[in-house]
Amino acid sequence: MIKISDERMFFKNDEKLGIKRNDEDKENVERHVSRYKFAAEFVKKGDKVLDCACGAGYGSEILSSKANEVLGVDLDKDTIKFANKYYKNDKITFINKNLFDLDFPENTFDIIVSIETIEHVKDATPYLKNVYKFLKKGGTAVLSTPMLRYKDGKPFITNPYHLNEMPREDFLKLTKSIFDECKYYAQHQTEFPPLTTENTGFCIAICKKNK
Repeated sequence: MIKISDERMFFKNDEKLGIKRNDEDKENVERHVSRYKFAAEFVKKGDKVLDCACGAGYGSEILSSKANEVLGVDLDKDTIKFANKYYKNDKITFINKNLFDLDFPENTFDIIVSIETIEHVKDATPYLKNVYKFLKKGGTAVLSTPMLRYKDGKPFITNPYHLNEMPREDFLKLTKSIFDECKYYAQHQTEFPPLTTENTGFCIAICKKNK
């Protein structure tokens, strides 16, 4: 049986939670960690940050190095227990909740980070509209998603957990329709150059709420 937590990145074993470390692929680990380090570049001292689909919590820990407060949210109960055990500090709170059930007041967060989330929901539009609502005026959303690949002219999705991989132009159109300003970057392992001709790989959108 496949557990929801199996797709998360774990750097420790925890037999009690039934979680096994899965960091054998060092390049994959580097890619995952690098996304959060890139996101942290947009965090300022004193910021209040929401980490959506925080997984095991290592990303929230990275964000907390600059933020004043980080709230990490994940759907999987055991993953949140793992996060509380290994990554919680005095700046971080982890909660077990469905992202679609979040109900914060408008203008709550300075930064909202959503790394590898959008591809796991069938319809990202209501989710991203909530992200926009929860951001403070002048706030920033850091969103990443894989761009849909094609093989022999047909969509090619290798990850069984992904429900909604979008072609590059669909993702750009969606984010531009919700946020006031967007800039796009590609991930080249640990480097994040501006998105130019890339049509596969990860796209990182840096989106602003200006109104």
